[in-house]
Amino acid sequence: MKQKLKKYSNIPLTFDPMFKALLSSEETREYLGLLIEHIVGIPKEEIIENAVVISGELYKEKEDEKGKNADLLIEIGNHIVNIEMNTSPDYDEKNYAYMHKLAYRYYKIRDNYKGGPIIIQINFDTKRKYDNRLVIKFEMMDVERMLLDNENFIKYHVNLDKVRLKYYNEKENMSELEKLLSILLFNDKKTLDELKKESGVMSKVSKKIESLRDDDLINELYEINEIHEKRMKQKMLKEAEEIGLNKGLEQGIKQGISQGIEQGIEQRNIEIAKNLLNQKIDINIISKTTGLSIDKINELK
Repeated sequence: MKQKLKKYSNIPLTFDPMFKALLSSEETREYLGLLIEHIVGIPKEEIIENAVVISGELYKEKEDEKGKNADLLIEIGNHIVNIEMNTSPDYDEKNYAYMHKLAYRYYKIRDNYKGGPIIIQINFDTKRKYDNRLVIKFEMMDVERMLLDNENFIKYHVNLDKVRLKYYNEKENMSELEKLLSILLFNDKKTLDELKKESGVMSKVSKKIESLRDDDLINELYEINEIHEKRMKQKMLKEAEEIGLNKGLEQGIKQGISQGIEQGIEQRNIEIAKNLLNQKIDINIISKTTGLSIDKINELK
């Protein structure tokens, strides 16, 4: 008899499949449009009408190169918007690499290097990385005379930690963008019910979050992720303890968990893909869910 799937009522939006599913849904397209409009300046109407969610798989220069996947990629006319949810400042170097990979991916298929797309990356940072501003914009420019080097390469950092603190202490003074962002931070039903009342858009987003938390596939992926992370932490703790030095213990946990999780996630995604293949799930859905390429999934058959 098949074991009943455990349902998690508080799956956070920092969990990649939840984050991707929420922002890529047609049901929340107006919410996505408002977020990008407030942060980047592209009109909401243009986003709603023209936005296309595209594959997050990034260009590989060698056959044996490990595949990389961005959290979310959206094409809006001549703009390619990469949205990343960052739970650690350590992800910044990885995200820089993603931006360059994206530029290479699009320039590679062109006859020349002129007139390429505008590559925009939006980083939602759960921990403050710079100062207390809500949105910080970065461009490549001359620091002495502020001459812009490349207008097609733009990066934004959004300070979710500021939103969290303001929600708890100055809720009545929150801006529209801060209210929109707050729904990405809170897991409990009481807060979601409060945020529903803000607007019709927020109500749609709240309902979508609730439906995703009831989704069997999302719950299965989250359970696998929880088990994996618990095992990895236990493994790294054991290895660090064997070093015998307090300093080694501290560093071993930090470095070991970071490296081990990255390696383990790929193996976890392969296991998930095999399971979904056995259930006759469409290969494109499997690719979107796991981040594995179509070719990689075909190899698992």
